Amino acid sequence: MRIKVLQWNILYKEKIKNVLETIKELQPDIICLQEATQESPFNNYIDTIKFVADNLSFCHIFAPGQKFLPEGNITGNAIISRYPLKEIEIGILQKEKQDFNDETPEGRSYVKAKLILPENKQATIVTTHMTFTPFFRDNLEKTEENKKIIKFLKKERDPLIFTGDFNSPPSSNIVAELNKFMKHAGPDFNQKTWTTKLPFQYRGFEEKEFLKWRLDYIFVSKGIKIYSSKIIETRFSDHLPILAELEI
Repeated sequence: MRIKVLQWNILYKEKIKNVLETIKELQPDIICLQEATQESPFNNYIDTIKFVADNLSFCHIFAPGQKFLPEGNITGNAIISRYPLKEIEIGILQKEKQDFNDETPEGRSYVKAKLILPENKQATIVTTHMTFTPFFRDNLEKTEENKKIIKFLKKERDPLIFTGDFNSPPSSNIVAELNKFMKHAGPDFNQKTWTTKLPFQYRGFEEKEFLKWRLDYIFVSKGIKIYSSKIIETRFSDHLPILAELEI
């Protein structure tokens, strides 16, 4: 059967009503989001994932990554699905830091769920948001993250879908490792996903050029057929979403 999977870092301060509007237009079956929030002043302190899921009548799971103090708002990853989610697992790639500042890596998580599909089919879906580094270079922290997520994914059975904001370009170690045992669902690596909003300054890094980087990806196991994939133009968030149509 065919399913449509949407991968999108929605930017923690984007209005969730804008995100919902875009999702409704695209009509995906499975939605994987990063920088989803709870208790954020940018969205009136609501659970943004529950808001989207309830409006679509979908089920959902949220994996917290970092709690920002003293405000108390939480960012993390989410899966929202037209189909039931079972065997949910949340893993930690970077432990949450209570003394968080611009020089400290944020807490990072991944979330896994089993999709219970029609026609007696199942698939595993995993999404994550990996550590930011200036110029998106590999360093010790990212290398350790890569090892954790690759080890985890290699234990999963086909069919497997893995999406996320890797904060890594196509030349990175994580993409090279994934290409050894999974298929990139597209579109081509030369199509960029970040950034649509300038200026950007963080941890000593400044970006002055629109859409210079490819940071977001969908990978699938060898048994999944890829029918189509495209990057979606939108003014919402600083990342462009990816929509892929797959056959399980």
